[in-house]
Amino acid sequence: MNPLMRTRSAIHRMMADIEMLMPGIFNAALPKMLDEDARKAARAALGIDEGASPIQWFSVKNSAMKTTNAAGKAKTSAEILIYDIIDPWGVSAGDFANTLNELDVDEIVVGINSPGGLVFDGIAIMNALKRHPANIITRIDGVAASAASFIAMAGDEIQTSKYAEMMIHEARGYVSGTAADMQEMLDLLVRHNETIAGVYKDRAGGELKDWLKLMKNETWFTADEMIAAGLADTVIEPADESSAADETESLKNRFDLSVFNYAGRQAAPPPQIRNQTKQTTKDDQRKAATMGLKEQLAEKYGVDAGLDDDAFAAALEAAVASDDAPEGDPAGGDPAAGAPAGDSDLAAAAATLKNLGFAVIETSALDALKQQGQQGSAAFETIAAENDLKTVNEAIRAGKIRPADRDKWTKNLKLDRDSGGKLGFAEALKQAEAVFPVQEAGHSFNPDPGASMVAPDDLSWFDTAATEPSTTGSAGE
Repeated sequence: MNPLMRTRSAIHRMMADIEMLMPGIFNAALPKMLDEDARKAARAALGIDEGASPIQWFSVKNSAMKTTNAAGKAKTSAEILIYDIIDPWGVSAGDFANTLNELDVDEIVVGINSPGGLVFDGIAIMNALKRHPANIITRIDGVAASAASFIAMAGDEIQTSKYAEMMIHEARGYVSGTAADMQEMLDLLVRHNETIAGVYKDRAGGELKDWLKLMKNETWFTADEMIAAGLADTVIEPADESSAADETESLKNRFDLSVFNYAGRQAAPPPQIRNQTKQTTKDDQRKAATMGLKEQLAEKYGVDAGLDDDAFAAALEAAVASDDAPEGDPAGGDPAAGAPAGDSDLAAAAATLKNLGFAVIETSALDALKQQGQQGSAAFETIAAENDLKTVNEAIRAGKIRPADRDKWTKNLKLDRDSGGKLGFAEALKQAEAVFPVQEAGHSFNPDPGASMVAPDDLSWFDTAATEPSTTGSAGE
């Protein structure tokens, strides 16, 4: 294998085996390592004219705007717009991450209108957003296609304009060389597809194989279809339907979508969204049986089954008390004959309820139990909230999170408790490593005045790392 093939092979292994690229190495080394044909092919696939100037594909707006939340509490926010093709041969994912990390705000809104870019950059951007301590809201303003679609998945909340679109598809790659090089690229793409499908699965649920199938078919989604698939949380309803539709179309029309299999949602078939099946529980079965009993009692006593539960119970009680049975009832409206029939019907109803797992209890006793339960729940919530705050304070002292994130993490732990631990916040905080310094880690001066302040490049991911040339005349020679 010639040196170029060996270098390309090393790049493939590096990109496949790490989740996020080191931005400095990626930005500085990749253009030098890819031959010109590969660079041209990659840029052409993204619709970038050869010789075009570097694309400034993101911008920061309102870097420290002060607002108030619904509770009237002051907060700072920023807005980032990803409004172009994500082109790594100009502005890199590393540049984005560095800019993002400089934003010391409570909330960041990321507006997206992009046909995508390299999968490696997309993963790096997504992870940078997930790591940021601010509350992240991703907002699809026009189109979020390819790598831009899984960048959108980084949001704590995903919003979409009413007329926006999203596209997911398989990763693509370019390689030249031997059969071994081709196989290596194949393995790389398979791993990338599984990684990307896992991103959608983690966000929206479902099975990995279903997301892989949607990616293979190149699937486009409207805003409502994103909601149905679990790829977005909220559709932004416009104040002016006409102007909003025109604005969204104008954003999408900035890109030539014909480079994809389908030039937008209007040219694509409807997405085959997985069935949202719900497992039947004992409670569901009990409710179904209760509804059957309600219909039977309604028919027997001439009560409207469409009434809500409280109104139905009152109407049923009045009907039984007055012995208001329907025509054909053996009681025939005779009070003397009706009493035993009513008692018998009530006994039968009580027996049916007992078989379904219900118990008949006086209203006053039930009200007392409810009150006691509410008092117990309030006491438990108070204790649990105190424990949450204690856990968060311990994490702050350990350097796991910032003091500024105390309220955010306290809220996260409550959400985790309410979900029965399914969200995983408590476990994540428990397993987190200390990332913020709480003790002195060094000094501000260089211990060796003659040493360079620039760290050497990390070349360990090459097949053969560079070595320092020997110095003739040194000691021992």
